[in-house]
Amino acid sequence: MGRTLLILLAPMACLQAVMGFVFYDQHIEERLHYSASRIASEMSYIRTIYEKNNKKTDFLNDFSLALGRNYKIKDTEKLLKLISDCNNDSFITKKFEKYFKQFEPESKICDYDNRHVYMIIIPISNTMTLSLLANKKEFLSSKWHFIPVWSIATAIILGIIAALFLKNQIRAIVALSDAATAFGRGDNDFHYHPSGAIEVRHAGLAFIKMRRKITEFISSQTMMLAGISHDLRTILTRFKLELSMMPQSEETDNLSTDVKYMNTILNHYFDYVKATENEDPKPTELAFELSTLLKRYETPNKIIESFINFSDTTITLRKNGFFRCIINLLSNALRYGNHIKISVTHKNSKIKLIIEDNGIGVDEKNYEKIFDPFYSDNAARTLNHHQGERIGLGLSIARNIARSNGGDIMASRSEELGGLKLIVLFSTFYDN
Repeated sequence: MGRTLLILLAPMACLQAVMGFVFYDQHIEERLHYSASRIASEMSYIRTIYEKNNKKTDFLNDFSLALGRNYKIKDTEKLLKLISDCNNDSFITKKFEKYFKQFEPESKICDYDNRHVYMIIIPISNTMTLSLLANKKEFLSSKWHFIPVWSIATAIILGIIAALFLKNQIRAIVALSDAATAFGRGDNDFHYHPSGAIEVRHAGLAFIKMRRKITEFISSQTMMLAGISHDLRTILTRFKLELSMMPQSEETDNLSTDVKYMNTILNHYFDYVKATENEDPKPTELAFELSTLLKRYETPNKIIESFINFSDTTITLRKNGFFRCIINLLSNALRYGNHIKISVTHKNSKIKLIIEDNGIGVDEKNYEKIFDPFYSDNAARTLNHHQGERIGLGLSIARNIARSNGGDIMASRSEELGGLKLIVLFSTFYDN
């Protein structure tokens, strides 16, 4: 909104500045210069006639009447007090005096009658002075300052009208931005109706189509993968039943171990698929429930330090997805370290959670790779075929959950504990 108004109002302000310069520097000064030269010519002519008439003033009344001016010739001493009190501090008077002195250097110009009249005084002899009371309207309109005032007022009114129209257009763009933000954090039910200019409506319709296609694609992929996982579970169940009916031997024990391991892989894989499923946001007493969860995982051999720093007692979020994400990350940290540090803050509709451990850590070049499904790094953080637990999907599931809720997970090295440091961002919602 601010940038758009600037684009609109900046040229208007430049136009006003140019018009002001032309008006003040050209029109006003040209009018004053012309008036000064005209009055100076008349007064010079009066002085010439006065000297030719042997300093008689009989002609002055007829001359003043013919020109429509009030010329007077008086003794200089009678005008001394008036000259000493002469005030010419106004902008227009100074300008006029500057031009008039080019023709009559010894002249004096004063504001008279509350600055509505000029008193122009020039000496015509050693003892006599010619004076003129001239209305300023003869030189410049008394409303001359209304031109810039009306110009600026018109610009302000047009700016306000433009701002009102722009606000309606910007509102449509903001609504589209809010809809895209809501979709980014996994809120597929956010109501959005395209409005505004034709281009904005076209962009809104394109967004709605894109959102529908992405939602349908994710839904179909999830259903297909869930179906495959279900079918494979059925086959594994049949394998387990057949193995239980066979005579026990070393071969059947190995097959049973492999079946259990395959079942574990399928469970983790099914969890990975379900990570993209949405749930309705619910008000959650996050500080209390998070503290309760951490106490449950703390043991004499595992130290968990928690720093929960937010004043909100109830936060609206996708509770199951959030805690599922945290449990995966916490289990990963507890598996490779015995000292865990967790800090949580809530600001600007985002929960920021940092989990650090004192484990062996991860090479910097592999910070992104550890979130890949089934990724194997080193002996400390890899798939363990013998235990049948470490499949390599925990971090992938956690990141999928965070990203489907408008957040993300970043990895780095813990400077304090020396192990892996995971920074989690998770979007929250406002109650309607």
